[in-house]
Amino acid sequence: MIAGPILFFSVVTGCRYLHGQVLDSGDYKYDTVAVTYSDGIKPDGTVTYPVFYGAHIYTVARSTGYDVYCEVHLGGDFYNHTCGHLGRVKSTREARPLWGSIKWTATELIVGDPSGRGIRVPRSEIQGHR
Repeated sequence: MIAGPILFFSVVTGCRYLHGQVLDSGDYKYDTVAVTYSDGIKPDGTVTYPVFYGAHIYTVARSTGYDVYCEVHLGGDFYNHTCGHLGRVKSTREARPLWGSIKWTATELIVGDPSGRGIRVPRSEIQGHR
């Protein structure tokens, strides 16, 4: 009688572990590396909505370290633009110097140092939801 719930719990826990370690694309957020917000800006430079875009750099725990991802929340937490996988590190302390700096310009989002392992994402790509 008790074996049924224990077996069910084991199967669910095992599937969740495998999904998180092998198949996951950033769904199980572990730690935030950096967050910053920006106004919505039209190509001509005028502000559309204040504090509308939120860049979120976060880690996902893996068995061999942490994967680091970037996403931009658009107007809240319900609609996101995924900037993708930034890299893998052994600890969250390694991620902050690499991707902890976020800068918004009138034309792009800059995460970390683009000449190193950082990225540049054009605002036109992020603001393509319009």
